[in-house]
Amino acid sequence: MLDISTVQEAIAKDDVGKWDVSTSLYHLQMDPQGRLHRKGGRGHLSLTDHALRQLCQRAIPYKGGTLISHTPTHLRYQILNYYLKDKREGALIRGKGRYIRAVLSDDFTAYDNKHLIAALSSVLAGLQDKGTSHAIRRHYLDDQSLWIDVTFPRVSRPDLGGLEGGIRIGNSEVGVRSVICHALVWRMVCANGLMAWGKGQELFKKVHRGRFEPEQVSENLAVAISDSLESADDLLDKIAASVSEAVSDIEAVIERIVKRRSLSQTFAAAMVGVMISEPDYYGSLFGLVNAMTQSAKIYSGDRRVQIEQEAARLLNWREDEIYSQVIRG
Repeated sequence: MLDISTVQEAIAKDDVGKWDVSTSLYHLQMDPQGRLHRKGGRGHLSLTDHALRQLCQRAIPYKGGTLISHTPTHLRYQILNYYLKDKREGALIRGKGRYIRAVLSDDFTAYDNKHLIAALSSVLAGLQDKGTSHAIRRHYLDDQSLWIDVTFPRVSRPDLGGLEGGIRIGNSEVGVRSVICHALVWRMVCANGLMAWGKGQELFKKVHRGRFEPEQVSENLAVAISDSLESADDLLDKIAASVSEAVSDIEAVIERIVKRRSLSQTFAAAMVGVMISEPDYYGSLFGLVNAMTQSAKIYSGDRRVQIEQEAARLLNWREDEIYSQVIRG
């Protein structure tokens, strides 16, 4: 279990060297080595792969930008410069040190990880004062994403390896996603999470556009946590009910999951291994869902989160066209 100060320190350390510049795409130019600079300027900055894709998509019409981002550098810079010279729209360039980490539209609102952790810290402190304790179960931070898992012991079940309800919040400073919050169930015995997932089922979502009022985000977080506490029992009951739901030919189902979701055979083997390690749940929907979330730990960051979302879809397979076919074969 982590302390929120650990997350704050990680974010503060990651923030060192970050900078923003507003400019027009017209003023930008790429050199033969694939580095970007302002016309007439001396500094040449490298782009992350993510920033390069964004630049190409903003500069080149239709789907050409995606294609050009994969072309060899000696061809790409000429094509990009051809289109950049006529691009008058503004852009927000976000960098760190000598790297450009994002090329965003000029209406992008920078609500950063430091702002989100400050809001979360304030809300959790207020809940603590009212007697609602919490636990920071996991956080992940890289050059594109921040994810934080928080659980609340007042919403829990001691069986099934210990389950606690909570929230997962995410953010991206470089345009990968909105500020987002989902309900979460955390399994204590194996330290893996299941994120309640469905289109439009976020507890709250705020795109990086327009004004970001810190007080409003804090209010949204407080409401999201309240909603998660109210709905957590239903989600915990649904997970518990999945123990008695049998799944036929479990290894064939795992193979279909891997094929449908373009996962690896290593992932399939990990799922089978988890199922075998917990024989009480072998052949049940609970065992299958748990195997998927546990096996997600072979990945990190966004990929792990995506698979945990898939596990939630699997839990609700009757309402999901793809997973209905997976279960029924």
